[in-house]
Amino acid sequence: MEKNNTTDFKNLMEGLDNQIFWEIKLPEFTWEYVSPSVEKLRGYTVEEATRRSLEETLTIESFQIVSEKIRNELLSQVNGKDKQTLKLEHFCKDGSTKWFSVEISIVRKNSKPIKIIGASQNIENQEQRLIALEKKIKQLKEYAVKMDKLKKLIPICASCKKIRKDDGSWEQIEVYLIRHYPINFSHGICEDCTKKLYPEFYNSENFKK
Repeated sequence: MEKNNTTDFKNLMEGLDNQIFWEIKLPEFTWEYVSPSVEKLRGYTVEEATRRSLEETLTIESFQIVSEKIRNELLSQVNGKDKQTLKLEHFCKDGSTKWFSVEISIVRKNSKPIKIIGASQNIENQEQRLIALEKKIKQLKEYAVKMDKLKKLIPICASCKKIRKDDGSWEQIEVYLIRHYPINFSHGICEDCTKKLYPEFYNSENFKK
C-alpha cells in the first residue's frame, strides 16, 4: 500500500511543472527522486540532475546554508517531519543560476532520519523584481540627497550665469545641473539673443508659435 501511495504521489508531482519535487535518501545522501519539471526549470534531464551532488546543484553560498540547516536538523531527535523553508540559488545547465524557494522536510522513522523530501519553487521573477525595486529605491535615495542640495543657496554669476562650486571655481549652469541631476540639454537660441548677436538673420516670424 505504501509503495502504491508513493507511486501515486510521484505521478501527481509529474503533472506540476512550476516546481521541482525531490527526495534524498539517508544516510547515503543520494537522489532517490527528482520530478521531470527539473528539465523545464533548470535544463537538466532527470538522469543528469540525479547524477549531480547537492554541492554541484547549488552555489557555494546556498550549499553552505542548506548544509548547516540539514546538519542541525539531523542532530535533533524530533519525531515526524522537520520543515525548513529556504531561499537557495541553483545552477542551470546553461551555466546561469536561478533562485528557488525550497521547502525541506526530514522524514524520520523511530526517531531515525530516513530521507529528505523537498519542493523547490522557482522565484526567479520575484527575485528580479526585488533587485529592480532595490535599485529604484537606491536611485530615489540618491535623488533625494541631490534635491536637498537644491534647498541651499546656489551662488550664481549675475552676468554670465555660471555657478560657483564649493572649491571656488566656476562652471556653466548646464554643466552643474548635468553633474548633479539625471538631465540633458538641447541647445538653441532665443529671440532676444538672435536680435543681439545675429541681427542680419533675425526674423520675428521664425519665433512665432
